Amino acid sequence: MASCEAPLLKAPLVEFAANYHGYSQWFPYYLRAVIEGLDREDHKQLLRHNLQEEQGLLDDEDRKMLESLGIDTEKVDGIPHPQLFERFCDALGVGARERNSPPEATQSWRSEFRRLLEHGSPAVAVGALGLGTEAIVSTLYGQLLTALRRVPALKREGYVFFELHCLVDDQHQRDLLAIAGDLAERPGGLEELQHGMFEALRLREEFMDALASANPLTPEHD
Repeated sequence: MASCEAPLLKAPLVEFAANYHGYSQWFPYYLRAVIEGLDREDHKQLLRHNLQEEQGLLDDEDRKMLESLGIDTEKVDGIPHPQLFERFCDALGVGARERNSPPEATQSWRSEFRRLLEHGSPAVAVGALGLGTEAIVSTLYGQLLTALRRVPALKREGYVFFELHCLVDDQHQRDLLAIAGDLAERPGGLEELQHGMFEALRLREEFMDALASANPLTPEHD
């Protein structure tokens, strides 16, 4: 069954990788933008730790957990997450030329999202990156992993980017939720968090709609 379904699965995955790459590569910029906009040093420090993890630095607890799940930490430790996504692209045959020429939908998404984080209030930025992004990533990537594991030619090393974000990003979510809780206590803070969250979700939805429209799945019938 899996081998018969693999070609049907792989084509949309290739399109996803080519389109999503441009957004994913900017994630360190998004995180830095939120850090720079925060006004409390303890909040900044929490996200600096998250930035270190995005740069591929694993602590002992993360290493042990990943090794217990059969993930070779030597192939991920010290490797920035954008490079792990490029490994995913390579595994699917998405070359540098495709990666470095993101479509308009990707360019619009990443630019508007970055602008939201850079020019919004601390609560808007945390609502966008925390509630509207990090809080949903493990669920979204978990669904994608189901498809990736059904592609026989795709080795685990090729999709480990998504496993890491499902397995070791819980602390990112907790840190951002803790910061959001503090910001919600400020006048207007709850409304600003909500605004940032909905804007982030709207931008992601527009990207996914554009991707689906450009690459419709039209199963053939006998």
